[in-house]
Amino acid sequence: MPLIKNPLRSIPFYPFLLGLFPVLSLLGHNAEELQLVEGLRSIVLVLLLTALLLLLARAFLRTWDRAAIWTSIVVLGLLSYGHLYHALRSALPFGNLIVRHRYLASALLLAAIGFTLWIRRRSNLAGLRPALNSIALLLLVLPGFQIIRAGLESSRSAGQTAAVPASCRFAIPAGETPPDIYYVILDAYARNDVMQRTYDFDNQPFLDALQARGFYVTEWAQSNYARTGISLESSLNMSYFDLTSDQPVLGEQEHYSKELSIGNNVMRQELKCLGYQVVAFDSGYYWSGWRDADVFLSPVESAGGFQLLERVNPFESLLLYNSAGLLALDASTLWLRGFQDVVNEPMALHRERVVFALKQTGEFVPKLDSPKFVFVHVVSPHPPFVLGFENEAAGGQGPFTFETLSEYGRGISEVEGYRTQVLALNERVLAMVDGILAQSRTPPVIILQGDHGTGSGVKDRMSIFSAYYLPGDGPQELYPTITPINGVRVVFQRYFTGDLPLLEDHTYFSEYDSLFDLTEVPNPYAGP
Repeated sequence: MPLIKNPLRSIPFYPFLLGLFPVLSLLGHNAEELQLVEGLRSIVLVLLLTALLLLLARAFLRTWDRAAIWTSIVVLGLLSYGHLYHALRSALPFGNLIVRHRYLASALLLAAIGFTLWIRRRSNLAGLRPALNSIALLLLVLPGFQIIRAGLESSRSAGQTAAVPASCRFAIPAGETPPDIYYVILDAYARNDVMQRTYDFDNQPFLDALQARGFYVTEWAQSNYARTGISLESSLNMSYFDLTSDQPVLGEQEHYSKELSIGNNVMRQELKCLGYQVVAFDSGYYWSGWRDADVFLSPVESAGGFQLLERVNPFESLLLYNSAGLLALDASTLWLRGFQDVVNEPMALHRERVVFALKQTGEFVPKLDSPKFVFVHVVSPHPPFVLGFENEAAGGQGPFTFETLSEYGRGISEVEGYRTQVLALNERVLAMVDGILAQSRTPPVIILQGDHGTGSGVKDRMSIFSAYYLPGDGPQELYPTITPINGVRVVFQRYFTGDLPLLEDHTYFSEYDSLFDLTEVPNPYAGP
């Protein structure tokens, strides 16, 4: 019988694994905010590139082992060039002045030529094959674990929450027409005192305009939690997280990727019991864009929830900026500017989502059958800054990410960018509100709210903009320090019959990488 060869010793497959390492590492690092399918095209292209380079190297270097080592080095260099470029610019004194593509790329090209000539004279490289195969496999363990864990937890969480039936504890009062309910989240929209102190910006004219339209603006509002996922999940489930129980409860998360349960929340379920249809928008986050809503609206056609193949997605954009693609993106030649536009398309798509959601919520959605629950997560004024600048596209250069990324040379400061976003956003929000009020046959409920604040320090992070349009006697039950959980409870108390008392207002801060290491932040304006 022929002996079965050990593939670690007989096949130099490590170039393909090392080529996948930068891609899977980026996917793993962001596994809680995107899905594996968004990286599939990158994975296929990297494997094809590796195969092509390996075949070319084999023809020139004459042995598979030489070709495999050469290909591994070259592929890693191509996929890591952007990381190296930005690291050197940040680490070296006067790095922004002395680190230039012409110097770095030329140095790396010379090094690649020297390495090619050196390895062409090497022999007896087959002995390195098992070690290199093993190292390549080990490098993929961590990103593979991150991707698999996030996928399993998302599926498990979605299954748990979807299986929890609505309790149907509420009813529409006899003889009353239930109001449409609009819940609009303006991501990272800070409270006015924070804007004045941190951004030197007075937002009072916008607040006055809302009050003139009948809104109650909560002067000293704080969010219940500091991070988008757990903040939205707590308000939509109208309760705090029960971290003391061993039993899973609706909305409880142990990991950030469980935010899929935002889509299967108590508020949505109870309103469905009352005959409401659910309307939702594409937010750019798969966990807050409820694609299973009765009406789901997006500015772009989608297939299975993902952009069509001709569009560069945010993951691919970031991967290109981390790779040698940065050379092409930073080039100024005319024919490459079209390439820049294509790669920067995720930024344009982000702006489309923001503008589309606000416009359609004010123009199209009010015409839909009532009663309806409209959930809109607008990722603005949170970075990236894409509203209010020339051509509505400031901040459009650089990889798409929900950070300011000033190191990519967008030419605007965080303060300037944030202020400009708020001004542009305010104009669109007022137009949206006017459209809703003008077209609603029954006075609607409208909640405008930040999921968390921004600025410097914990208190700024917890201080949020929050405004309620509650027709009838609803505003009487509001107060200046009401938190989102109780704001939603007030809506159910006022417009439906059922027992849902207000809770004590609590605010908890936590860091992004330890969401449930909670520290309570008292509201200094809450009184004794």
